[in-house]
Amino acid sequence: MEPLTQEEQTQKNVSENLASVFERAIAFVIDFMLWAVVSSLIFKAINTSNTTVYLFCSIFAFVLYVAIFSTDNLKTLGKFLLGIKVIDRKTKQNLTFAKACIRGVGYIINFFTAFIGFAFVIFSKKRLALEDLLAGTEVICTRQKTGAEMTLISLFGTLLIIGG
Repeated sequence: MEPLTQEEQTQKNVSENLASVFERAIAFVIDFMLWAVVSSLIFKAINTSNTTVYLFCSIFAFVLYVAIFSTDNLKTLGKFLLGIKVIDRKTKQNLTFAKACIRGVGYIINFFTAFIGFAFVIFSKKRLALEDLLAGTEVICTRQKTGAEMTLISLFGTLLIIGG
C-alpha cells in the first residue's frame, strides 16, 4: 500500500476530526441566543410595528452574522466556545463569503422547517446538516477537548436534544 500524499493525509485527518452532533447543537443554541438579543435591539432601533420589516431585518442580520464569522479564520461565538469550525468540504480550507452566505440561508430554511435539516447530522456519515449540503461545507473540531469538557458537552447536548 502506497503512503498517502500530504493532501490525502490532511483530508483523512479532517474527516476523523468532525464535530459531534452535540457540539454543533450547543454552538447553534449559543449563536441563536446571541441573535435573539441582537434581533431585539434591531427591533427597538428600527422602531416599527411592521412585523414583516422586523422579520426581514432579523433574518438578514443572522445570515450576515453567520456569513461574516464563517469566513477567513473567524468563528461565530458558539463555534469559538465549542472549539469547532466550518470549512469547505472539498478544499478543506476556510469558506468564501458566498459559501458562508449560502450556509446562513440554510440555517434560515432549517428554522422555518422546525430544524428538520439539522437532523440530517444524525443520519449522515460526515455529519452534514442541510446548510452543509447546500453550501458544500463540513464542521470540524479545532482543538482537543478535556474529559470534563466532553462530559459537559454530552450532558448539555443530550438535554438540549431531549428537551427540544
